Amino acid sequence: MRDSDKRRELAALLAAEGYSVGLYTDQTSLAQRIDETVDVVLLADELAAGPLDNLSAALGQLPAGGAIPFILLDSGTEPHAVLRARLPSAISDFVVLEEPVGPATLLSCLATCIQLHRERLARQRQKSAQVDERARFERLIENLPVGVCFIDTDGNTLLSNPKYDEYVPNRKIPSAAPDRARRWVGLDSQGQVIPPSQYVGARALRGEQVNDQDYRYYPENGGERWLRLSGVPLYDNTEQPMGAAVVIIDVDAERRSEEMLREFNQQLEQEVELRTQALQQALDQLTVEVQERSRAEEQLRHSQKMDAVGQRHRTRLQQHADWHHRCAGSDSPAPGYRPP
Repeated sequence: MRDSDKRRELAALLAAEGYSVGLYTDQTSLAQRIDETVDVVLLADELAAGPLDNLSAALGQLPAGGAIPFILLDSGTEPHAVLRARLPSAISDFVVLEEPVGPATLLSCLATCIQLHRERLARQRQKSAQVDERARFERLIENLPVGVCFIDTDGNTLLSNPKYDEYVPNRKIPSAAPDRARRWVGLDSQGQVIPPSQYVGARALRGEQVNDQDYRYYPENGGERWLRLSGVPLYDNTEQPMGAAVVIIDVDAERRSEEMLREFNQQLEQEVELRTQALQQALDQLTVEVQERSRAEEQLRHSQKMDAVGQRHRTRLQQHADWHHRCAGSDSPAPGYRPP
């Protein structure tokens, strides 16, 4: 039987077993078919007799970890060592079956090769996904506007982003570095100064979860900034402490805005109090003036009343004097006349 007939029978056998089979009689057409969807290549020695440059180039285009297993069908025309030496380095995963090979042996070898290849691809995809996920996570951490770090049980930085390193350049938490602790002033929820043993990192390493603790931080280049820290303890798979995660948020603008608002409110309260005092004084002065005016008006009315009484009294006196004068000029008063 010719080689071509044997290969067609082999292809028909594999197709009958449910495999998707492509039959190629030259290296160029085989190389064009090589891609990530190929699970295994059965390579007959008549095809492998010459240079495999095209096939090697096609295999070199596959992604890392995607090496395709080869089953070499050896008719015994040359020693195995010679055959292996002639294979390109791109064919790194192969097994040699001597012909004639029984269907059961071929199918078992084929199934094993395919299973191992698919498992390897699955692991490679998982590894690639993990690498991509880690890369995305690292890019996210690197560009976060907050400081993030993971510290060991001694307070040393294991992993951090640039923002965290800006505040902790020596890569050791302040409570574990006395020479740096002086640049940090921690405050409790009532605004009271706390000792370094109560700082976020120290408490998180003791197993506490700490949220939103404010600090005044004094950079080496001068100035002052308000920072807000949180910490979470970390444990390994046996629930043993392995360190902590610390987050630093710059709240300088927020705290300074709060201080400005507080000062503004204080000034406003003082101004309102002063204005209230001034209004009260004005009201008191107005009350005094109203009372004085009322007294003056009362005195004026009394004076006018007294003037009127005096005027009536003077009128009567004048009338009486006139009467006496008239009486002096006549012997008797006019009939019906009465002195005023």
